[in-house]
Amino acid sequence: MEEGKASESASTATAHRFVHSLEPECNRIFYDPYAKHFLSRGYKFLLVNPFLRYVTARWYERLLPGIARCVYIRVRYIDDCLKECIDNGLEQLVVLGAGYDTRAYRFGELKDRVKVFEVDHPTTQVVKIEKVKNIFGYLPRHVEYVGVDFTKEEFKEKLIESGYDGKLRTIFIWEGVTYFMPEKDIDKTLSFVASNEGEGSSIVFDYVYTSALDSSCKKMIKVRHLMEKVGEPILFGIDEGQAESFLAKRGFYHIRDVKAQEYEITYLKCFRRRWGFMEVSPYWGFVYATVKSKDEA
Repeated sequence: MEEGKASESASTATAHRFVHSLEPECNRIFYDPYAKHFLSRGYKFLLVNPFLRYVTARWYERLLPGIARCVYIRVRYIDDCLKECIDNGLEQLVVLGAGYDTRAYRFGELKDRVKVFEVDHPTTQVVKIEKVKNIFGYLPRHVEYVGVDFTKEEFKEKLIESGYDGKLRTIFIWEGVTYFMPEKDIDKTLSFVASNEGEGSSIVFDYVYTSALDSSCKKMIKVRHLMEKVGEPILFGIDEGQAESFLAKRGFYHIRDVKAQEYEITYLKCFRRRWGFMEVSPYWGFVYATVKSKDEA
């Protein structure tokens, strides 16, 4: 991410949530009433008008084939994992690289029951805090905003200083982040998550396959070049089919590794008919895993 500039990927992901939330209720797979508040005027101009929205979607699909649908599926998949954790007695939520994530506000069950920590770069977080104040008139008491420059600071220290309790049942949401990090930082993050002592603690994140980083992968060339231009190059991937072993070696179990394409039929039946020109990228995966307890380590 460029110094002094809020994350472009955070804005793009929010635009996707906004677009999908404009769909009729029978077509959409999630609803984010707050996404619109985080969009620039330029985004709103292109996306509010149905015709311009359609033209923009066609253009985006040609530029970055398969990405939009992956984002829709990703949001719903992570929402489902969070709901499952809430039903099982969740006590703490940590959103790593939070960007303009709105789950702390969309999920009413979290208020007065679950402490939420949003961890992100200070530049992006300053913008978000102002937007949240504009939406609600105040900052929700159950949310802690943990500003961290990941290139200079240890996020775990800042998280602990903000009141994070490693003994509570926690889910770590790591959405749209891993591919922008070097592997050493991936390992440091996973090591910290795996050290959580709360029974049933877990992590959910999305990732790209290592093959997507190869220069011979034509469908991902445009994606890589675009992200490099905005200062967020794609650096990390996991070999297809290897996420389970990758995480098992790092202290996780009950690992569910799925392809984005596997969930297209589950989630996008109606939406597929309306936006038939869209595809789902074959290079994206989602994984949910539980931290090993001491008895199982």
